Amino acid sequence: MRRGSGNRSRVIRAIAVLAVVGGAASAAAETQAEAAAWRERAPRSPRTITEAMWDRYARDVPDWLRDAKFGIYAHWGPYNLGMEDSGYTGGLNSWYPKFMYVKGHPYNLHHIRKFGPLAQTSYSDYFERFSIPKFDPSEWADLIAEAGAKYAGPVAMHHDGFAMWDSELVEWNSMTSAARRDIAGELIEELRKRSLRIVSSHHHAHSICGQYYGGRPDKPRDFPIDFDSELSDPRFAKLYGRFDTQEEAEQYWLDVRKEYIVRYRPDQLWFDGGLRWLSEQALFELTEFYYDFCDREGIEGIISQKNDQIPRRVSLLDYERGGAKAILPRVWQTDDSPGPWMYIEAMEFKGADWVIPLLTDILSKNGVLLLNIAPRADGSIPDQQKQTLREIGEWLQVNGDAVYGTRPWKVHHQGDQPHFYAQGRGRDTVFATFDSDDLRFTRSADGTALYVFAMSEPGETLVVESLLGADLKDGAAVSLLGTSDSVPVLTDSRGRAVLPTRRLISGRKSSLKGPLVLKVEGLK
Repeated sequence: MRRGSGNRSRVIRAIAVLAVVGGAASAAAETQAEAAAWRERAPRSPRTITEAMWDRYARDVPDWLRDAKFGIYAHWGPYNLGMEDSGYTGGLNSWYPKFMYVKGHPYNLHHIRKFGPLAQTSYSDYFERFSIPKFDPSEWADLIAEAGAKYAGPVAMHHDGFAMWDSELVEWNSMTSAARRDIAGELIEELRKRSLRIVSSHHHAHSICGQYYGGRPDKPRDFPIDFDSELSDPRFAKLYGRFDTQEEAEQYWLDVRKEYIVRYRPDQLWFDGGLRWLSEQALFELTEFYYDFCDREGIEGIISQKNDQIPRRVSLLDYERGGAKAILPRVWQTDDSPGPWMYIEAMEFKGADWVIPLLTDILSKNGVLLLNIAPRADGSIPDQQKQTLREIGEWLQVNGDAVYGTRPWKVHHQGDQPHFYAQGRGRDTVFATFDSDDLRFTRSADGTALYVFAMSEPGETLVVESLLGADLKDGAAVSLLGTSDSVPVLTDSRGRAVLPTRRLISGRKSSLKGPLVLKVEGLK
């Protein structure tokens, strides 16, 4: 840690407290110039990566993921020590380590109030405080399994550059922090004991190429940056993405990923959108290394990526806070959170009655959901989030047959609301309002059963427009999952299937959150 003199610290504190984002044009311009010098490196000399080279690693999304439908991961790290009591609920509230260095940003001012000026106390000091006294990987794994997730894992490294594992390559890691524990390794071990597949998420590409701590020139809110801090200390160059060349940055990124792959053997290697800052050669080298390793070790692995930053034929396409607008032929994934990505006391976390309709909408379009949880700095999972996970698990205990191992139906929806995210785009905060005519569908893998999800309490009957009497065998019947009664499927004058829902749900006593699910058996 860099320590300044008392007088210098007081000056820095005064500057930081008085400065506001967008203030002092000359100071901001100077900071932007310094940031640009950090970010603009000589490009790595590319080797031509041909389509045929990518074709060697083309593969289907593995069946285990196609059948799993629901996974859980956790955004958690040293940044929690500052952000969770900050009170900040504005944009990019998950980027605490970045914005604590932007003069006048609420995170910057909060850090100064809580820990002192950046000239004396910077982000690496958080590692010495990250003691995680309440982290119990066995309890976490029990809760995740109870929620009905079939794959799970840690955020291995976020944009901050801190490794949540026992790394020999990353100086700033969970074993060298106050935790003195291999966080990722302990959690992965417990998850595997419960037969869960492992997803490990990596966000680091964004920061090793200077776009995180160094600021983005087209984003005024990234400036002015306080470089009178660890950001300018060569001892912390790798932590903050200060590499001399793009090649050096990419090699560090590759070496760290390779270490993690070999040590923890993830079934899904998840990447945030920062892959766009890496050369195609680096992305191909990572793909080649991971899939060759999986093939040697018998791992049914898949790389997930956003925004087509590597070819879809070698990867799992992931949407952040959104999803596909229609049934896609290839399995895809949404990563989403019922609240902020990291725990912030001042922000709302939605319940199971939000998560389950989201899951239902995703799986109806051939997708899977990777749901985020947000633990506290001490490693505990807040009670409200525990309750949400348990309620999801309770719903899946009853309705899992309509979820796990299913396939899309002819159409994914019926009604006026085709998307959970009402505008059909990721990161929207406008959610669909469902009524009794809104339905979602899946079918059994063998095609003999149709599952109808009533997104709101149905009326006396439900007419399923995509299911015709000609699709049904004699004696086709419908039941409500979780009950033993069934009744014949009827047809109307247009030959459409009619489900007598009121007869099935009358007298039902259930406190389950989420849609009712009807099972139609006897499809041809």
